[in-house]
Amino acid sequence: MLASEIRNLNIKLKSIQIRQAARKAFDLTQFGTGNFERMLSAMVFAALFVPPLLIAAAVWELRADYMIAILVASAVTVLSTCAALVMWSSDESLADEFVQVKSQLADLLPKLLAEKEQRKQQQIQQRGQSANVANVKSGEVVISKKAVVVTTSRCPFCREIISVNAIKCKHCGELFDDSIRRARSYNPGVAAVLSFFWPGLGQIYKRKVLSGLLWLFVVVVGYVMCFVPGLFLHVICIFDAASGGE
Repeated sequence: MLASEIRNLNIKLKSIQIRQAARKAFDLTQFGTGNFERMLSAMVFAALFVPPLLIAAAVWELRADYMIAILVASAVTVLSTCAALVMWSSDESLADEFVQVKSQLADLLPKLLAEKEQRKQQQIQQRGQSANVANVKSGEVVISKKAVVVTTSRCPFCREIISVNAIKCKHCGELFDDSIRRARSYNPGVAAVLSFFWPGLGQIYKRKVLSGLLWLFVVVVGYVMCFVPGLFLHVICIFDAASGGE
């Protein structure tokens, strides 16, 4: 139950970070911070997809009506995706929600780790791994238990098994030391640009290799199966790369 709740909170937290990253990106145009002004910025963002689409249409030698249909579909997809990112909750409620989710995660993670450790100890005892050693001294039986040394724990970010002394998760790449996390900062703008030209490359730049490869796979599959889902996923991928990089 705790693991499922933490997983849902992490998904919710990532959703908040993506929306915040999108709004920060749209605010760079200096049009304003209102929904209308940000949608104007979204139109500029949508226009960035036009040159590569025109190049692809020329390579594939598409007819003019097909090319126009693709451009209209791409504009509608990008703008509708951006509208959802911009208008889904106000900036203030989004900030409050972010703090609330972080607080809930901070409360639940220690409980989950304690629960996992307790379950692990119970399994060890049931399997007889903490064997009792009987020593006969002066006709008395003295029972002593072997000490159980805990060497692994769960990553608080991806829940994979890691060493208790690890400072970085070998699975998701997250750092556990806040001072190291602050020192190793990434430029969210660079990450977003990289994922714009190659889906997932921005995540790889942030050393989240598995996440980057997953984004590359789902975006390419989206483009191959149907153009619109691929473009939708590509937009989300770009803002995901820009989120949480500071």
